[in-house]
Parts: sequence; C-alpha cells; structure tokens
Amino acid sequence: MKKIFTSVLFLTFAASVMAQENLVQNSTFEEWNDENGRPENWLLYDGTATRIEGTSAGTYGTSWSQTGKGNSALLQYVNGLTENTKYTVSYDYKVTNVNSDNSFRHWLRWQNADRKYLSTDSYLDDDYEDMQFGGDNSVYMENSTEWKHVSMEITTPETAVSLYLAFRCYGGSTVAIANPMMVEGSGSGLSDAQAEKTGIYSANGNVYVLSNGVGTVEVYNLLGQLVRTEQVVDGCNELSGLNAGQVYVVRYGDKAQKVVL
Repeated sequence: MKKIFTSVLFLTFAASVMAQENLVQNSTFEEWNDENGRPENWLLYDGTATRIEGTSAGTYGTSWSQTGKGNSALLQYVNGLTENTKYTVSYDYKVTNVNSDNSFRHWLRWQNADRKYLSTDSYLDDDYEDMQFGGDNSVYMENSTEWKHVSMEITTPETAVSLYLAFRCYGGSTVAIANPMMVEGSGSGLSDAQAEKTGIYSANGNVYVLSNGVGTVEVYNLLGQLVRTEQVVDGCNELSGLNAGQVYVVRYGDKAQKVVL
C-alpha cells in the first residue's frame, strides 16, 4: 500500500509540474547571439547585453545597460496564451550599477491575435498594479544590489493571446535578470512561502532542504525516475550538481515539492 501511495503522490506532483511549462523562450539565457549581442529569442533596445554566470537561478543570466537617452528594454513576446486564464510571471533581478533612484522596472502589456495592445479597461485592478503598465511612472523596483525574486499572478482578459514581457533600465544603470518564467496557474521557483511550507526550495542553481533531524531526500525527474538520493542532517542541507534549467520533484519524509533550477 505504501508503494501505491508513493506512486500516486509522485504522479500528482509530476502532472502539476508538466502543466506548468515555462512559456518564456530561452529563459536560461544559454543560447546567445554573438552577432547581435543579445540572447536568442530576446529583443534589446538602446542597450548592450552580456551573458553572466553564477546567477540566483542557475548557471546563466544576462545583464544589460542603457546606451540611449531614455531607457533600455530587454523583451520578448510570450505567445500561445489562453484568454480568461490565470498565469504566474516571475523573475530574479539585481541592479549591479546604480546611476538613478529609479533604475529598473518590468513592463507588461496584453496583445490580441492581431498584435494590437489591449486597452487597460480590460485589466482587473490588481492586474494593472502588478503589471505596472503606464500611469504612475513612480512605480519602480527596489535598487537592490543583491538578487531579488519577483512573482505576480495576472489573468488574461478576453481576446488576449500574447504578453509583451519587458524589463527596462533607466538613467544609465546596469541590471541583471535571471530565471524569467511565465506558467499557467500558480507558479513555482524561489519563494519564501514555499520554503516555510515544505522546507524544500531552490536558489543559486541548487536545492535546499531544511531538516530537523537525520533523513533521506529523493530527487525525481519528470518521468518519475529517481535521479538522486541524499542523506541529510539537522539544519539546512544543500544539494548541488543538478542540471540547470530542469524541473525536479524533491521528496523528504512525507513532503514533496517541485523545484525549478
């Protein structure tokens, strides 16, 4: 009976992970276009970009700085969305060179099948605030020189099939981005709430397990195959060496948590 329960538990989590396909292309920034000086599947306006290693979310991220007078934007169009559906958008960032009180913010807009931007009348109030679109130009992110995690839940209005996903820097500042994600439903990844609930979370390309004693941790891939077994001790345990950009299900005792590296 225990084996049957374990299989059912894993399949439940695996189905949840598979439903949460990351819709952002080249989110690991591993694919790079040297000729254009930017990551593949991303557009860059009025700025210069560099691929960086050792980010909060895995091996690669990207940083870029403004070269024009207004702002620089790193962006892509996330396609294949379903109207009237909840999505979670998340990313990690840090401002590596602060030249302005207002250095960075994200900028999101819905589009229909004709590539027309939808009126903000279509947005719910909480969506409007989270997406930080237009209006109040004083809405900027904290000028943090340490990695910060940002996550928001937004719902596609009617006729929306695409999202303009942009990261903007201002005032000659330099900003680094890692692990941009857009998944259907509630998202996963680096989260204080996740760590508090399960004691299992991901950061800096590693998995961390908070334990109050000695135990065994099992790591599964999306096919349900056991890829790692580790003995943990009391305190915070680090599991390194897993593949960046992959999704795993980590089991410890009666707890299981999907993590994205």
